[in-house]
Amino acid sequence: MLQIGIGQRIRYLRIAKGLEQKDLAQELGVSPNTVSTWETGQRLIPVDKFGRLASFFNVGWNFLGEADESGLPEWLKEPVKEAEKAGDFSPKRARRRH
Repeated sequence: MLQIGIGQRIRYLRIAKGLEQKDLAQELGVSPNTVSTWETGQRLIPVDKFGRLASFFNVGWNFLGEADESGLPEWLKEPVKEAEKAGDFSPKRARRRH
């Protein structure tokens, strides 16, 4: 099981897709500041947005909520494994996946 928080997973997915916070915010109908507060753990993600995030990134709720790798799409399985092994879910590592 991955040892990173929901916000870190969202940030990693966003960057791996080559998106800025403003792009994700527009997709979800929220402000870029709201995305930032989710990624930093300052705010909880509302359930309706949680579902939209999972759908947008094509990951299972189990990956976002419980860090269960079974919810990952194939394109992300190896990069997430590598990041976990390295203990590095940094934006720099995520950008290499895009």
